[in-house]
Amino acid sequence: DEIAVRAAGENFEVNHIPGTKYDLMAGNLLLDDGLLENKRAAFDIVVANILPDVIVPLSSIVPSLLRDGGTYITSGILAAREDEVREALMENGFKNITTTPMGEWVCIVSIYSR
Repeated sequence: DEIAVRAAGENFEVNHIPGTKYDLMAGNLLLDDGLLENKRAAFDIVVANILPDVIVPLSSIVPSLLRDGGTYITSGILAAREDEVREALMENGFKNITTTPMGEWVCIVSIYSR
């Protein structure tokens, strides 16, 4: 959503990362297949901080957006649903899957290789 885009932009600014180094956009990849029409295999990193109900279906879309060896960072995952997300990532070609717990939540980082 637009608030998340604004917050991400502010974080980049605070960390002195110039706007030429990243793309931020709001949209719904599950509903709008044309959202990133010209961005196929263009990104080094894709980040999704949302519930597994979205992360699981996204795991089949994100590989088309990542460069070979790109990183997919997912968070907003309740620890009780970690296995579900991990399984979806493996089914969609992600490797080197690591998990970082934080209370009842986990962050999962994975690498996609063609």
